Amino acid sequence: MEFIKRTCKKTRQQLLNKILEEETEKLRKKCFPYKKKKLLRDEVIIRESNFENDTQAGQYNYTDKKHIILVDKLTLYSVHKMPASWIRKDYYKKVKNIVKHELIHALVEQEFEHICKNIIGKNRDASPVFLTVLNWCQGVSHHKCFEKFEHTDNYIESNCCINTYEDLFYYIIEMLYNYNKSIKNLEYISNEKDYLEQKGKIGLNIISNKFEFANRECGFTKSVEVKRINMFKENNKFRKKHTNILRTWEIGCNILPEQIAELYNKKESCDASNYNYAKSIAEFENGELKTLKVLKEKKNFGDNL
Repeated sequence: MEFIKRTCKKTRQQLLNKILEEETEKLRKKCFPYKKKKLLRDEVIIRESNFENDTQAGQYNYTDKKHIILVDKLTLYSVHKMPASWIRKDYYKKVKNIVKHELIHALVEQEFEHICKNIIGKNRDASPVFLTVLNWCQGVSHHKCFEKFEHTDNYIESNCCINTYEDLFYYIIEMLYNYNKSIKNLEYISNEKDYLEQKGKIGLNIISNKFEFANRECGFTKSVEVKRINMFKENNKFRKKHTNILRTWEIGCNILPEQIAELYNKKESCDASNYNYAKSIAEFENGELKTLKVLKEKKNFGDNL
């Protein structure tokens, strides 16, 4: 790489555009050899950015049907300004790896995010979907979750057994349907049948579970829990208790579909990273639930929900 004495935003953007074109074409040939098919259907916008986190090298977002790729300005700056040629070449390689990594985020967003929509986050960094595609495309990830992913069957399959993108595509589809099948009976749990059979003489308990692929963690974690316990008076005594729980679970790259039910039962009572609990006295007024008094509250996010 040539040393540039006075780099500017325009020259850095030209460099980004050049690398984007090169890496897009390489991935296109990897995925669709001998075909005149675009890698990404929607527009890709790439630009430099100053990240608050010093360790962050790139970022991907999909907004208004556009793939947005951001690359760390300092890394890009170093491609032009480092004094030694071999250092500039090293930074050039780093930028190429960043762009390729973010393009694979875009590819996963396009190809798989619309499948099994009840599980979001397929293009997140610790998603088994993303990491399987990344590894097959020979992309690079410096997140710790990738080190754990190297010990999974998905890593071995994408390294040694999957030869074509078509094989990869159907491998991911099967993976997603297995995850979807494993969470089917966990998404909504309630005692409504018993509640109705006993004509409301017992409390009503409802648990709604939302499942996502993880951003960084390789395990199975309860990331959010919102719990509301409402006490109801009957003959001046508290006789009924209605419990409504909303949870969000993150599925990391090392979790197999068949492990989810067992891990759910094991971690159901564990504290969530983000929680909002409240116990209240309530009554129904004109068919609507009305909170009379909050007895107990514990939270680290959100207002009264």
